Amino acid sequence: MIATPMIVGDTVSGSPLEADEWVIAARAADLEVVLASNNADFTISQFTSTRTEVLAREEFRSWKSFRVDTGEPSSIYPGPPAMLPVSVVLTGPNLLTKADVRRPLSMG
Repeated sequence: MIATPMIVGDTVSGSPLEADEWVIAARAADLEVVLASNNADFTISQFTSTRTEVLAREEFRSWKSFRVDTGEPSSIYPGPPAMLPVSVVLTGPNLLTKADVRRPLSMG
């Protein structure tokens, strides 16, 4: 577990979906990926506690294949990506539900 940094700036849109539990979870997941990537540590509890083991392993392999195997320098992300939720689509009725929090193609 590493300390979650304070996010400075406006990270929440005016969308009425901001209070939706799936949007809140998507925002948290975005931050967890940034923390894991910036620290090159995909074992931190913030990252692993919200993903299946398979998904966590896939995200690590993707990061490793791009950053380590190719010799590309690691990026340091200043924070989670901007998100303006425009819809939430659920694909199942239980814990296996996947939420697709849609983002517009252009924020501008």
